[in-house]
Amino acid sequence: MEAMTGNKLLSPLLRILCIVSLICFTGCGKDDEQLRDDAIEKANYWLTSWECDKALAALNEVGNHPYHARYLQTLASAYACKAGFSELTFWGTDLAKIGTSATAVLGSLTTFTTSLMTFHNDNSYGDLLKAIDTLLYAGNIQLNDEPSSGARLGKFTTAEVGDMNFQLIMMILAQMGKFGFYYGNANPVDGTKGNGAVANGNPNGNPNSCFYTYTDAGVIVYLGTGFTGGCTDVTNAATGGHPELAGGGVGTADRVSRMCQGLVLFNNFFDVLVNTTVSSNSGSLQGLDTTLTTFYSAACTVINLGNICTIKSQTRCESLYAGDLVSLQKYYAYVYETMFQ
Repeated sequence: MEAMTGNKLLSPLLRILCIVSLICFTGCGKDDEQLRDDAIEKANYWLTSWECDKALAALNEVGNHPYHARYLQTLASAYACKAGFSELTFWGTDLAKIGTSATAVLGSLTTFTTSLMTFHNDNSYGDLLKAIDTLLYAGNIQLNDEPSSGARLGKFTTAEVGDMNFQLIMMILAQMGKFGFYYGNANPVDGTKGNGAVANGNPNGNPNSCFYTYTDAGVIVYLGTGFTGGCTDVTNAATGGHPELAGGGVGTADRVSRMCQGLVLFNNFFDVLVNTTVSSNSGSLQGLDTTLTTFYSAACTVINLGNICTIKSQTRCESLYAGDLVSLQKYYAYVYETMFQ
C-alpha cells in the first residue's frame, strides 16, 4: 500500500517535472534564436559607427550559425569593416571606376580607395579574405570543396544566395583591386599594370611589368603579340614578374599559394557574377558578366588545362598545383595579363 501510495504521489510529480522540462527546453530554443537575432542587431549597430571589433565580439558571443544567412552576412560585414571596406564607399566612389571593356576591368580595380596594399600578408587583405570566405563557404561547405553558387543553393533559399552573391561581388572586386595593385605593380592613378612608383602612390618599390616571369614557350609567344599592356619583356627577371610570384627568394609552395589566391578570386568572382541578377541601377556592374564572359571563355579554352577555370577552393588549388608553376603561369598569362592592361 505504501508503495502504491508513493507511486500515486510520484506520478503527478513526474508529470509536472516533464512539463517544466519541456517548457525550459522550448524556452531555451527560443532564447537561442533571440540571442542570435539580438547579436545581429547589436553588430549592425556597432558597424554604423565603424566599431568593427565590437560587432565581431557581439556575433562571436552567440557562437557560429553556418546556416543562417543574415548572421553570416553580418559576420562578413564585420570582417570587411576591419579591412576598411565600406559598401557606401563602393557605391558612392569606386563603382564608377570599373572599366567598361574586358581588358580594362582588372586594372581599374586597382584605383579603388581600398586597393593600397604594401605587403602580401597585409591585415586588410586578410580581413577581407575572411569576409569573402564567410560567404563563399556558407552552409558549412568544406574548404577542400568547391564553394560555388550552386553549392550554396543547396543550403539556402534563392533570395538568400542572391543577397550573399551580391555582397560577394562587391568584396571580391575590392580584393582583386588589392591583389592587382600589389602583384601587378599598378599605377594607382590610372590602373596601368607595371607602372607603379612611389611618386604616383604605389610604394611597393618593385620594377615588375608582369605578374610572372614566364618560361613556357607558348606563353612567351602569346605575350609577345603586344596585347597585354605593360607586360612586354616577359622573360626578364629584372622587369618581368613580381618577385613574390616569380621567385626572388620566395619558396615554390608560397608562390603557388599566392598565385592560387588570384586564380581563386577571379574564378569565384566570375561564378557569383554570372549567377546573380544585377539590377539596371547597378552602374558599372550592369552588363559586366557579358563583358567578361567572351574573354574569359576564350582564355579558358586556350589554356586547355582541364578544370583550372572552375577551381574555386584555395585548398584544392594548392593541392592540385603543388609545384606546378607551369600550369599556373598559363592561367596568369591568358587571364590576368590579358585582362589587366
